[in-house]
Amino acid sequence: MVDPGEAVASGGKVLAASWNGRRWRVDSVSGLSVPGLTPVDLSCSSVRFCMAVTDLDAEATGYSVAAEQDDRAYVWHGRNWSRVAWPDQHVAPSALACASQGSCLAVAVQAGPHVPPAASDRWLRWDGRRWALQARPMPGAIVVTSVSCATSGRCMAVGASRTDDVALDVAGSDYWDGRAWQVAGGPPTVSGSGAIEAVACLQARSCLAVVGAYWTHWRT
Repeated sequence: MVDPGEAVASGGKVLAASWNGRRWRVDSVSGLSVPGLTPVDLSCSSVRFCMAVTDLDAEATGYSVAAEQDDRAYVWHGRNWSRVAWPDQHVAPSALACASQGSCLAVAVQAGPHVPPAASDRWLRWDGRRWALQARPMPGAIVVTSVSCATSGRCMAVGASRTDDVALDVAGSDYWDGRAWQVAGGPPTVSGSGAIEAVACLQARSCLAVVGAYWTHWRT
């Protein structure tokens, strides 16, 4: 997803770039021109399925949510993009991962002027038809920057450890085992190197992550 910057907040178009093995092709995302919405993350499980999530710009909207801003997710069906309803406008997506067309996971922060600064992140699941906000929040140990799922029951969320409302310059991670989130901590070899910026999991118990100028391998 390509964000044209401040143009989005004033009704500009968000663009989607696709790679065919030789060159990039850029097209506008139909319907994604609502003031205050900008792309946050994108995940594809095949050439015929992608999910994109967007965030509401608090400065552009003053946290007021109009009826036309009820969509924060878009699905790619192989030929075009279509809107998907977002279940709760008070949670703003920060990271996304799709293991298949029928299974995506999104991590979201609780948004709005009345949310406590130390409130735990929430998470949502996509079942192939709709997004659903999960009852239990994340463990609350990290500020999530990236998430990756090898299967629908094995996901890793990474970011920076935090205490109260302060994000520390220490890597941290949470692991989804199909039943509950577990605190996985940070890589010991790069402790103090900053937040984990990105993660990729191609197998259920094996992930690679980028931490500052380092990369690290997580395995159980």
